[in-house]
Amino acid sequence: MLAVGAEYRVKPRNLSPDDEREAWDAFVAWTISRNLSVVAGYANLGSILAPVTQESPSQNGAYLSLQAGF
Repeated sequence: MLAVGAEYRVKPRNLSPDDEREAWDAFVAWTISRNLSVVAGYANLGSILAPVTQESPSQNGAYLSLQAGF
């Protein structure tokens, strides 16, 4: 079984000193067998309570998960 998904969110910018930005993510999940699955994704969180500058870390990243159950 294969599942593909994505999400996009517009933030309301309710905090005037903070320039919040939109966020999005995407993923792919594959169930190889009843006991084994793989999920890969990427998330970009935009700006959360601090503008992204050279001094602050980026607020995005990749995700990989392998799950085995017996």
